[in-house]
Amino acid sequence: MKLIFITSCKPLNNEDITIMQKNSIRSWSRLPIDKKILVFNKNQSVIDMCEDLDVEVVSDYDHSSYSDIPTWVSMKNIASEHAENSDVIVWVNSDVMFDETLLNTINTVNKSINDFVLVGQKYDWHNYTLLDTIPNFNLFENLSVHGEWAIDYFIFKKHVFLDVPKFFIARMRFDNFLMNKAIKEHTAIDCTETIFCIHHRHNYGPNTDKKFSDIYETSYWQNEQKINDSLINGNLSNIKNCMYYTKFENNEIKILKK
Repeated sequence: MKLIFITSCKPLNNEDITIMQKNSIRSWSRLPIDKKILVFNKNQSVIDMCEDLDVEVVSDYDHSSYSDIPTWVSMKNIASEHAENSDVIVWVNSDVMFDETLLNTINTVNKSINDFVLVGQKYDWHNYTLLDTIPNFNLFENLSVHGEWAIDYFIFKKHVFLDVPKFFIARMRFDNFLMNKAIKEHTAIDCTETIFCIHHRHNYGPNTDKKFSDIYETSYWQNEQKINDSLINGNLSNIKNCMYYTKFENNEIKILKK
């Protein structure tokens, strides 16, 4: 089994964005498993960062006519071209870090379920420190649990999530549509208790220095959001709507039905 990570990054407009994205990619790179990391971007600062981190850039993908943000299905389809049937795709935002609890949970689920979709709530980290100075995730402090409607990662195999509309990532509610689809068509599992997912808490906009209400007023954001909204048709779910969840019992990960 190999992990195929797929993500897209913000241009490196300030130090916080740079630290946030380097931390995230480094955390995936350090996982002790065969892996490929694909970063979907056209920005030169991101391309340079990826070269330094020794990860692959995908610059040929379907994207918005208003910006360079990819469609989710384009990312998924390109990842599927790199994946064998036994491999696992991890679509994840570039502000999220994982440790080995990710591997432990995937390995446990993969032994008994083939059409799984793993999701989970994230722990917001209100600080920006290079990962090199933090030897263990257990040393993170001042964490808070993020809400169940914000879904920053989906974990699945290439035969899952077929016939997905051309949603733009980084816009509202496409993740809740995917969550609804996962619950109806596959085995969606809430892994909040067993995947330690740390999210760099941030604001919005190119420099992550704006309130959500400010970035929502920009024309490119609204145009992309309108396209997403036209594809959703009210089919929305959140992480807590999953019928299954994982938890630790006697130092083992168990899959339980709610």
